[in-house]
Amino acid sequence: MGETVTPAETGTGAAGTTPAVGTTPAASASPSGMFEDEILMLVKCRLNRRAEDTSLDEYLRARIAAVQEELGDTGIRLQATPRDMMFVADYTAWQYANRDKGEPMPAWLRLARRERWLQQQRENAGGAV
Repeated sequence: MGETVTPAETGTGAAGTTPAVGTTPAASASPSGMFEDEILMLVKCRLNRRAEDTSLDEYLRARIAAVQEELGDTGIRLQATPRDMMFVADYTAWQYANRDKGEPMPAWLRLARRERWLQQQRENAGGAV
């Protein structure tokens, strides 16, 4: 699995980083080191929004950052991997789509979060994933 990427390393091609597939040096990073521009595009796709439509970009970026912070608070250290980027996009899209409904998290997303948390616990314990 890829290493955790710090904001200083993001987009620089620094040794020891594992950028996600399709990452460009111009991609901006959030505080957790994820590739925010790519995640934003994934969220837009999940919400069936056109890439050119920037009317909600600031709001969606704030949601992405909040999701990353929430996951970090649970002990999940996100990495710049396609799997983690897709997970953050799915989580963000679900939060956006259900912001006024108060419905519980769907089982598939709850399971994905639990599996990612368990993976993190194995990594913390020094075990291979």
